[in-house]
Amino acid sequence: MAASSKLLLLKSRTVDDKYATYHERSNNNTSCNLHFLKVIDHVAENIEEMTEFLCLSNNLSEISALIITSQRAVESLVKIISRIRNDWVVDTILAKPIFVVGPQTASMLSNHGFSDIRGEDSGNANELVKVILQDDLISHIQAEANQSNYLLFLTGRIRKDIIPTKLGENGVKFIEKIVYRTIETSNTLEKFQNLELSSKTNDWVVFFSTQGVDLIIDQIKQNALHENDQLKIASIGPTTSEALQKKGVICHVVTPKPNPSALFDAIFEYEERNCQQAKKFDCLCN
Repeated sequence: MAASSKLLLLKSRTVDDKYATYHERSNNNTSCNLHFLKVIDHVAENIEEMTEFLCLSNNLSEISALIITSQRAVESLVKIISRIRNDWVVDTILAKPIFVVGPQTASMLSNHGFSDIRGEDSGNANELVKVILQDDLISHIQAEANQSNYLLFLTGRIRKDIIPTKLGENGVKFIEKIVYRTIETSNTLEKFQNLELSSKTNDWVVFFSTQGVDLIIDQIKQNALHENDQLKIASIGPTTSEALQKKGVICHVVTPKPNPSALFDAIFEYEERNCQQAKKFDCLCN
């Protein structure tokens, strides 16, 4: 096994991946190995139905704003817009306020022509709901105001209940539309095992969600129980951390926001607090 630490991100490596770029720029002289493991694939859904839905002028006029909390939903929305041949409809959609949970999603939307993007610094669903509820436009779509306007929440088939629950509790009208679904990537457990991660070399595993990772979670728990080999676990945001805890996995680090600097800084600070292990962990040293 290599002497240097491994940092495994349970996500696919995208073109110009911000986590890879941040790591490379910050750690040119270190021996840490950064790994990516794709655990889920995404399939667009209901594209034709949503195209027809948005092309109806009544529907379009009643949408006060959109909510998108994942890059996959952005990809589906882009596919929908590409099918619309009416320039006025496209321009109207692009001009709508759109609430997002992180900078990467905001950047994708901006690159595709959206200009009124809100909440990109919220970092997680709980904070995004606060941003939405404090926005001036919400007063126009409160359920008791007897208005026809609403928020359009574009989401996946599997999603957390935080946003729908909080909006409902505060009397905010919204319509939820599923625009993609997730499927587990094959051979993830085998690929995970082949990395030979170990606490002895101070390796880390970073969870971005709990979708498609049940076998990996079982393996981590088994190693900790039978081999006394407890890997360091990091979670992107509190929602994922809470879901992991319910599955019996405790996170050593929970990032406040879903971006590279928040992740690497949080791990570095954890290692600084545990100086006896920090000597082994050279991944984040400049």
